[in-house]
Amino acid sequence: MPRRRQAPVSTSTSDIADDGQELLAAAAAKVGKKVAAASQQTATGKPAAGISKPRRQRRRITVSEDGETINRDEDRQSSDPWSGAHSSVNHESPRPVFGAVLCTIVATTILALSVIAWRNGPDPVQASLLQAPPEVPRALFRQWVQAFPDSEALFQRPDLATMEAFAAFLSSQPAVRRVETIRLDPSSIPENGALTLQIQLDMRRPLLPVILASGERAWISDDGVLLPGILDGPRNMPMVRGLEGTNNDIIMELIQIWPSLSQSIASFMPNLISEIHVDAAMPQSNRPGLVFHTRPGTRLVWGSPEEHRFGVDQDKRLRNLIHTLRCQGDLRRVPEINVRFHEPFAIVR
Repeated sequence: MPRRRQAPVSTSTSDIADDGQELLAAAAAKVGKKVAAASQQTATGKPAAGISKPRRQRRRITVSEDGETINRDEDRQSSDPWSGAHSSVNHESPRPVFGAVLCTIVATTILALSVIAWRNGPDPVQASLLQAPPEVPRALFRQWVQAFPDSEALFQRPDLATMEAFAAFLSSQPAVRRVETIRLDPSSIPENGALTLQIQLDMRRPLLPVILASGERAWISDDGVLLPGILDGPRNMPMVRGLEGTNNDIIMELIQIWPSLSQSIASFMPNLISEIHVDAAMPQSNRPGLVFHTRPGTRLVWGSPEEHRFGVDQDKRLRNLIHTLRCQGDLRRVPEINVRFHEPFAIVR
């Protein structure tokens, strides 16, 4: 058989280079076309023309004789290397709404509980204002309110029982003679809606200042009651000493004679008496008595109320004392004037 002649192969370098460039250009065009198609499907969600969707993979489940389950695939996807571009597209599924539903339920439950608590809660507190009587110092009235056992109820529109208890508490205070009125005034409603608790008291009047053995200052009232030193009283009055060592009869004697004695002496010797001792020792007696100390140093011995039985009453002693003082010129020469007996006498230096 005659041999077929082979066509001569061109071994020219230029020809080989041209063929290679053509192959590279064709491959690049094909790759660009596939990339463009994949980009279009990613943007629109639809496959580009000329590219088919990957077929779904159906699984066939068979059971072998030994009981093992074997999964076999039928109609596998095309082996096209560019099919990954289509399968990699992430079609987002709806997000789970379980968290949103749970937050809604919690918020609704909290709102419902808040409404129930608001409806079943206590009524708003109606406040009241306490108005201190004008004759009572604010500091003293504050002490009374703080010492009252149910003081908080006084600021919450107290009922009748609370006001009666507070009235009884005020009546037990030494400075209060009588509670005249305690009531809520409906006409005095400020902007905050609080009612004013008005209190009217009959206060005891301080008569003479007292200094106790402890150094604390106080007052003796016009009815013989020891009052707090914070009260306002008369000025330029002699200080009473020895209250702890005396009896009530001497104190009442002093209260009874002091207005007349001070007024009579003030007419010719103002501010003569500096101190009053209610526990002074009396000669020839084991009971204390009343002695007035003057600024010049003269002791005015009044004595004890028990000595009235000897016929020397208050009026006679008062007349004898005023007469003796008028008769003496310079009291610095008279250390003592005694009016305990029927006839007064003076000791002269």
